[in-house]
Amino acid sequence: LIWGPLVLFAFGRAVGEINPPIGATFELEIGGYQPLFKMSVTDTGLVPINDQKWSKLSSSFNRDPVAQTFINGYDQQDVYIVNLNGNSTAVWGISPPSQKILQNELLSNQTTLNMKITYYLTRKKTKTQDMDTTINDEYFIELHPIKDYELRHKLADMISESDEQNPK
Repeated sequence: LIWGPLVLFAFGRAVGEINPPIGATFELEIGGYQPLFKMSVTDTGLVPINDQKWSKLSSSFNRDPVAQTFINGYDQQDVYIVNLNGNSTAVWGISPPSQKILQNELLSNQTTLNMKITYYLTRKKTKTQDMDTTINDEYFIELHPIKDYELRHKLADMISESDEQNPK
């Protein structure tokens, strides 16, 4: 799924001043149920992008003029890689009946489900900064019953394994 690393750009950069992230949190939610995955990283989980990865990232934007304009607004030292551990730091607080319903919805070929990915990035507050030190955004991905059949079944299996590992 989302297990790192992910690349993040420094945000709210003042001219000539680099203010890299000091913390990042990611959440994964399916179908409006409680988040299935939550992971936070700090310090060693946030590393500057190296020359090789920067070159590869930059060249991947070559065919899209809008993306090329975006990447040209950043220098290599603005970009960080967030290394996520595959183990969630949160306990999934879903009730057994809701968990079963979600499993059935994932296995159903009748409904499209939405997967929501939310991220939060935190940086140090500077003396001249007038914006929040934490920003967040969210993305929605449709899980189509046919096109995303394999992913939906893998997610249902993961949820089923979670249920088996936590007997009532």
